[in-house]
Amino acid sequence: MKASNAVIAAILAVVAAIVLLAGYHGGYSSVSNVASTDCTLNTTVNVGASYSTSIPPSGFTVSVTIETPSPDMNATRAYINVVTRADEAINLVKGLGLNYTGSFSMNPQYGQYGVFEGYKVAYSMTIIVPLNQTLLGELLTDLVSVGVDSVSIGSYINPELTQEAKLYALKMAVLNAYSKVNAIASALNETIASVKVVNEQYYIYQPAPYLYELAVLAPPTSGLPSPPQISPGPGSATASVTMIAVLCKG
Repeated sequence: MKASNAVIAAILAVVAAIVLLAGYHGGYSSVSNVASTDCTLNTTVNVGASYSTSIPPSGFTVSVTIETPSPDMNATRAYINVVTRADEAINLVKGLGLNYTGSFSMNPQYGQYGVFEGYKVAYSMTIIVPLNQTLLGELLTDLVSVGVDSVSIGSYINPELTQEAKLYALKMAVLNAYSKVNAIASALNETIASVKVVNEQYYIYQPAPYLYELAVLAPPTSGLPSPPQISPGPGSATASVTMIAVLCKG
């Protein structure tokens, strides 16, 4: 019985030694794996990039002003002078099936030493016209006949197209920045570990409207040239980004 206990004890000792050695070897293997993927030596890079894309015009914006030619001491008379012409302009725009926005204003006018000179009344209207030169010409002719005081014409850039162009420009700017980071990593024989920060900015450009002389827009007569053919210019969306990334030597 004592011999049997001695044998069992010896076997248990051998098993314990094997387990100890196995555990030590497993721990060494784990440390080795961590060391092979540890990026303790790294480089931080900061790059910038931008991208611009064109936004085609969807039509014209026609901005119209109707106002009192000079301050009027009689507020009612000044108002009637403007509102009569404004009603005619609104009716002709509606008759052409065009969308518009408009607003009235009435303000007292003061001259030197704060002397009251009368009231100035104005009506401002912005009309959206499709890309149709015939329709645009008809509108301008009617507006001149109503007796508007100024007309400016610009490009109408659809807000939905602007948003699409903005997102596309951002995507391309980010890809350009990442390409720069990748080129730097390749030159240094490193790899991209992560992108830490991306900051973006946008700039939307719309062509400025051009103020036309009313005589130029009037119906052609023997003494006046035909109204000009007006071509709306495109807008653009530009996105700029800065990117901070970490490169790994490991």
